[in-house]
Amino acid sequence: MLGLPGAVVPVTVHKGKPIGVQLIAGRYREDLALAAAEAIEKRAGMLVRHLWEKMEG
Repeated sequence: MLGLPGAVVPVTVHKGKPIGVQLIAGRYREDLALAAAEAIEKRAGMLVRHLWEKMEG
């Protein structure tokens, strides 16, 4: 509605539930939202992969 791109990245687990951060960038700046999400995901490392495996299985 506002034209603000966003991304969500899981970063930890609390009591078996994933906790993530939501990123919102300026209008038409999907590149910034995705770059920030990628940087956070790289920093979170194995935790992100572990969360996805847990959610799939």
